[in-house]
Amino acid sequence: PAAPPPGVERTVGRGCDYATLGEALAAADPGDTLLLEGGVTFHENVTIGESVALEGGYKGCGSGSADPTTIDGGGSGQVFEIAAGLRVTLENLGVTNGDSGNGGGGIRFAAGASGTGNLTLTNVAIYGNSAKVGGGLWVGRDAQVTGVGVQIHGNSALDYGGGVRLFG
Repeated sequence: PAAPPPGVERTVGRGCDYATLGEALAAADPGDTLLLEGGVTFHENVTIGESVALEGGYKGCGSGSADPTTIDGGGSGQVFEIAAGLRVTLENLGVTNGDSGNGGGGIRFAAGASGTGNLTLTNVAIYGNSAKVGGGLWVGRDAQVTGVGVQIHGNSALDYGGGVRLFG
């Protein structure tokens, strides 16, 4: 897919533009960057339906911290459900406590007829998630994932792919 047009920055956290990641994603347009308050944990399960960037460690909100941001799925469903054909960047994040009876407890990145899609992970830790397959990360056919500084550990799967399940 083509690169999205340049977007706007939307801040997320205490004292920011949006209190929750879900609210910010609902308002996001393709190409937007969501700056997530650093050093805090958001307890959410979110669906990403636009090509956006999520950058944790934003120190401009209430915490003033540049530490990574944690997204905790609360043990119910995927932490991140990313629609097919998107270009999504996740940076300076911890992804934990997702639990899915399907694929991808931490991150489920769909792919298919609407395009290949691209997921870029930078300084992301995916841990403590579980699913039927791909406990940490489930990647659909023809999707591309690239990463730098990615840690995938302590995830489990009922059938296979405790850490990662890739389809080729």
